[in-house]
Amino acid sequence: MQDGAIPLESFWDSLLSRDSDLIRQVFSRLDETEKNFVLEHLKCMQTEPGWYPQQRQSAMVALKALEQI
Repeated sequence: MQDGAIPLESFWDSLLSRDSDLIRQVFSRLDETEKNFVLEHLKCMQTEPGWYPQQRQSAMVALKALEQI
């Protein structure tokens, strides 16, 4: 993350908040490598076993919000 980075826990709380504006805001602060990592992780959250249904739903909302960028 670039200078002025938010703590990691706050970043993921924002990213999984289901608030599209907030999701896009925190995602836009990342560099390209970080963006790719986050997108891949969100996709894994949707498809891999071991995630709670609420986490899967939050990941889906985040991915939909980020499709609009």
